Amino acid sequence: MSTAYRNRIQEFKVTLSEENINLKTLRELCFNGIPFEGGIRALCWKILLNYLPLDQMLWESFLKKQREVYSQFLKEMIIQPGIAKANLGPFQRRRDNGGSSSESESRQQVEHLLQR
Repeated sequence: MSTAYRNRIQEFKVTLSEENINLKTLRELCFNGIPFEGGIRALCWKILLNYLPLDQMLWESFLKKQREVYSQFLKEMIIQPGIAKANLGPFQRRRDNGGSSSESESRQQVEHLLQR
């Protein structure tokens, strides 16, 4: 890794370590490409796309809220309709083929979705 590249990574780290990130500075740094090392690229994109607020003090509570919203989305849009139709579709075919589709299997699928 060249010295210039290491210096560039250091510039990103300094900018991203500020309590309140300067969006103009971050945009200028990102204009010529974002290094992949240390999760810098992912973090920059989250900030540039307004997924994360500029104030780092808000990140933890913001991410917790986003995870709760996502969990609720899974329950309302995927899990509950799936449970309501448990006797239809692939579950019904399994029963017809001599297999078993139990409520515990459905719960395992629900738990798998919530872990994501």
